[in-house]
Amino acid sequence: MEDKFEPLAYRQFVEERRDQIRDKITTALVKAKRDDTVTLIAVTKYIDPLRARVIAEAGIRDFGENRWQVAKPKIEEALPVTWHFLGPIQRNKVKPIAQHFDSIHSVDRVEIIDLLDRYAGEYAKKLDLFLQVNISQEEQKSGVDPDQVEALAKAILMKEHVKFKGLMLIGTQHADDLQKRHEFNSLYAISKALKQSLSLEHLDLSMGMSDDFPIAIEEGATMVRIGRYLVVEENTSTFKRNGVSLD
Repeated sequence: MEDKFEPLAYRQFVEERRDQIRDKITTALVKAKRDDTVTLIAVTKYIDPLRARVIAEAGIRDFGENRWQVAKPKIEEALPVTWHFLGPIQRNKVKPIAQHFDSIHSVDRVEIIDLLDRYAGEYAKKLDLFLQVNISQEEQKSGVDPDQVEALAKAILMKEHVKFKGLMLIGTQHADDLQKRHEFNSLYAISKALKQSLSLEHLDLSMGMSDDFPIAIEEGATMVRIGRYLVVEENTSTFKRNGVSLD
């Protein structure tokens, strides 16, 4: 038996968490002496289309998903949001990803760049691409090694239907704050060097999640990806029973 969904109660929960997150974003920006803005991406992989609609109604306009199959029923709701693809990209899923998403954060090889450019052209759209960087160089983690970032960035810049938007990082799991800060700062340093070497005015940094986004902002994040803290109600067990991780 699934938990009973109460839209008004869920809307109140989301709005409270949204405001808390925005306050923390503002505090982190002030601490870092930054005068720019940070985009909040709601990671909606944990929730169903009904809850996704409530989040959009609460004024959040950027949604992130890790798998096309999980995202599909929510995208079909035609919500007024920008869709960000965050997960590993399988070759046979590139076409629907290119068709239905606006921004891809997990690009890590030339083959995927070529396919995204091809399909974006077929759908007469321009896709924003982020290179996922494996700062810690963990074998089990997706992402390009830091020393290969510039070559892949150049490959994107040569394409017609995709735009090099920035860099993305998934931090080391269970790392302490010092290690997280080091990884975020390392991505910022790569971004700074890349802007200089390729004469780029701006690159976004997609880094920071529920547990560490204030630290990520202090180290330069311009986009943070917030999942369970924003969208999963306390004591909710429905998604755990359905085999969805809340990490």
